[in-house]
Amino acid sequence: MKSILTLFFLSACSFLAISQEHTSHCEHQCVVEKEAVGPFYSPSKRATNSRFSTNGRQHFIGSTHQHSGYSDGYPGTTPADYFDRGRENGFDFVLGADHSDFYSIPLTLHDACLSADVLDCISIDLSNPVGSLFKWANFKSIAANRTEEGEFVGVRGFEWTSDRFGHINVYFSDNITNAKTDGGYVYMPIFWTWFTTEPIEIPGLDMLFGSYGGGDGLGVFNHPGDKSLFDEDPGFNWNQFEYVPEADSQMVGIEVFNDGRDYGADGRTYYQEVLDAGWHVGAMASEDHHGTDWSNDQTEKSVMVAENLNTEGLKEAMYKRSMYAVRDFDLRMEFFAGKAFMGSRLKRKTATYVQLMGNVKTQHGFYTELVSSGNVVLETFYEANFAKVVEVTENEKWYYLRVVDASTGKSMAYSSPIWIEGGGDIDDNPTTSIQDSDHTQPLLIAPNPVRNGERITILSSSRWTQIQISTIDGRLVYEQQDENITEINASGLSAGVYMLYATSALGNKQHSQKLMVE
Repeated sequence: MKSILTLFFLSACSFLAISQEHTSHCEHQCVVEKEAVGPFYSPSKRATNSRFSTNGRQHFIGSTHQHSGYSDGYPGTTPADYFDRGRENGFDFVLGADHSDFYSIPLTLHDACLSADVLDCISIDLSNPVGSLFKWANFKSIAANRTEEGEFVGVRGFEWTSDRFGHINVYFSDNITNAKTDGGYVYMPIFWTWFTTEPIEIPGLDMLFGSYGGGDGLGVFNHPGDKSLFDEDPGFNWNQFEYVPEADSQMVGIEVFNDGRDYGADGRTYYQEVLDAGWHVGAMASEDHHGTDWSNDQTEKSVMVAENLNTEGLKEAMYKRSMYAVRDFDLRMEFFAGKAFMGSRLKRKTATYVQLMGNVKTQHGFYTELVSSGNVVLETFYEANFAKVVEVTENEKWYYLRVVDASTGKSMAYSSPIWIEGGGDIDDNPTTSIQDSDHTQPLLIAPNPVRNGERITILSSSRWTQIQISTIDGRLVYEQQDENITEINASGLSAGVYMLYATSALGNKQHSQKLMVE
């Protein structure tokens, strides 16, 4: 009997190995030389940081895309193990995503299963052998038992694993689907149909893998650019990020970080590509871990900005794209368009202006890039608080923040985007809800660049009492003092780059802004 089971298991291993040979990247079954991205900053985790709040919503940090012996994680482990490890290590939540291929069979497929103890991978939970046969249902119970509102949340999910089109994590759904059996290697719309269908109860199937339909779930594009059966396959990257309007509201994220890889910089522009394709996805980081060192201090984390630390609160935050991805666990960030937080979709009157504002808190040296549609870096900021006015165009544009380590040039964090589209009736009068310590709003001027002879308008509603303009080498070329300065006459300035300094009426705090004269 033992030899039969061993033969059966090794056959399953061979099947997976053949499948892996046709992928464009070797992800889990072989050693990959990863790009050096460090350091990963030593976290103080939730003890100090997850209490950072924005408008009554707290910033909760946790790990996502975890694997256990329920699929191809370490033999003998279950989702309970990665939930427990996440909580022990001080994180607020863990999102599990074992491969759906294995939920209906009592098998683990991991490199360790090729040892003499191969039978350890046949029954993965000796304390609950029935749960080994009904893993999807058992996972629901595990997540519920490990969740304690206000302290820790465990979320059930699965990874839809098409090595042709790409992998997708689905969280919060009652049901699952398997790319190996649902046609997920042949026709990508099969998944979208399942994903957008409200759950249909089919008696007798719920214990194995739920019934049909994932309309109650939220999806995340996993490790883009990583799966393909052959070169030049048009199905690569989910049919080249082909936009599916019916699925747009449920596809809430894309992994911008995955186990050390950065998918928004260094030639990997998949974050920008998926946004340019029309998807409204936010930034997520994943560990994608298959060992036992879950929620460690060497892999990236996601931050959810939620009103409550419970399952419903995290689901709402993800649905609103109110989240961001970090490598520096101490880093907290805010990104607004007026009073609208990251993840918002705004419709405003065409040819009017909207004020974008950012706030980054970290102990490490950094600068922040404001990135927009077409992968254009609109501006780079070197201060913790910053703002920029953008014009509303007829076509929708997206904007997000990339925080960069000043010493290495590597990404430290990505915000979720804000989308702004013309054709609406609202005309924003640019204001900000992010304030400095003296309650002065960030300096905001327009136009910039300015043509010689034009007047510069100060758009911030704070009161400015002194304006100075200097050349880059520090030579003062313009000065103005008044009780409330709202305009600057640039007619005497030659073409070039200047620094504009404004002093507020509150606390004499000075703000700076680069000024371009054409």
